[in-house]
Amino acid sequence: MVAAATVRAWLADPPWQRGMAPTDMQRKVREALPGRFGALAVLDLRDVLTSPWTTDAAEPYVSEARAFVQETSTQLESWLGQG
Repeated sequence: MVAAATVRAWLADPPWQRGMAPTDMQRKVREALPGRFGALAVLDLRDVLTSPWTTDAAEPYVSEARAFVQETSTQLESWLGQG
C-alpha cells in the first residue's frame, strides 16, 4: 500500500523534476492512501498491529488494497506509455 501510494505521489508531483523535502513526500504519500489505509496511517502502528482482527473486519481492507494497487498499476502503465 505504501509503495502504491508512493508511486501515486511521484506521478502527481515527480520528485526528479524538482526537489522535495522528505516531510513533504511523507505527507503526499499519506494523502495518497485510500480511506481505510489513510485512517490507519494516523494511528500508532503498535495499536494497529496488536488489535485483534477478525477475517470479516480485515476483508474490506483487503478489497480496498487490491483495488488501489490495480488502479495504481493502470495509472503507471498509462504514464509509462506516454513517455
